[in-house]
Formats: sequence, C-alpha cells, structure tokens
Amino acid sequence: MPVAAWLDQNWFSVLQTLGIVGALAFTAITLRTDTKIRRVQNHFAITEQHRKIWSELFARPELARVLEPKPDLARDPVTPAEDIFVTLLILNLNAAFVAMKADLLVSPEKLGQDIKGFLSLPIPSEIWKNLLAVQDSDFVTFVQQSMLPTSEVK
Repeated sequence: MPVAAWLDQNWFSVLQTLGIVGALAFTAITLRTDTKIRRVQNHFAITEQHRKIWSELFARPELARVLEPKPDLARDPVTPAEDIFVTLLILNLNAAFVAMKADLLVSPEKLGQDIKGFLSLPIPSEIWKNLLAVQDSDFVTFVQQSMLPTSEVK
C-alpha cells in the first residue's frame, strides 16, 4: 500500500521521467538510423566521384595507357593527362580513407587488393611515388600496407 500512496503523490514526476527516458531512447534510435543512412549516402557520393573519374578513361582513349602492365616510360613518359587522372583517383581514395577513418563510410571488403592492383601498374606507381611527399602520413601508411603481400597486411 505504501507504493500506491507514493505513486498517488508523485504520479506526475513518474510520468515526466518516463517521457524523458522514452524521448532519450527515441533519440538514440534515430541517431543510430541517421548514422547508417549517412554511411550509405557517403558510399554513394564516393562511388559517384569514382565513377566520374573512371568514365574519363572511356571518354579519352589516350588515358588507356594508365592500365597497361608494361608501358615504355623511358620512351613515352607519363603525360599530364595521365598524371591528373591518377592523381584524381588517389584524391578520391584519400577522401574515402578519411571517411572510413571517421567511421562515416564502411570500408569495401577488397579495397586493399584494388589499391595494390592499381598502384602496382607502372604509371600509377610512378605518379604515387611523386605524390607521397604531399600526402598525410596515415594515408600513406594505409596505402603502403595495401601494397604488402596479403600475408603481411595487418
């Protein structure tokens, strides 16, 4: 009976407390959902930029040499167009890395293999070496770890 008497005197406080707790729970659920939505939106944004950059390869056939496994760089050095193309891809990768580091983007499962495959090619490798000095050290470490043999990657 003492509980009923206390509830009779404090029903409004109990109701307020339940309302506040409910509002906090609703806010937490909403924030979690918004975070998931933001990650997906960021994924779409990064993918869209990646698609735009790669579409240049189809629009400008002279960029196809970037993907050649054995171009003759002594005879035909890296062109300004190739340099810009690869630099834009690296900048896009850096943006994705920053978003992943901030937990705003889910890391693609095979990203390391993709990085390794692309930057192992002669032209991208040459351009990456030239860009190393102006990259954030965390990003450089991330890329360099991707270039290691699979068994050595942490």
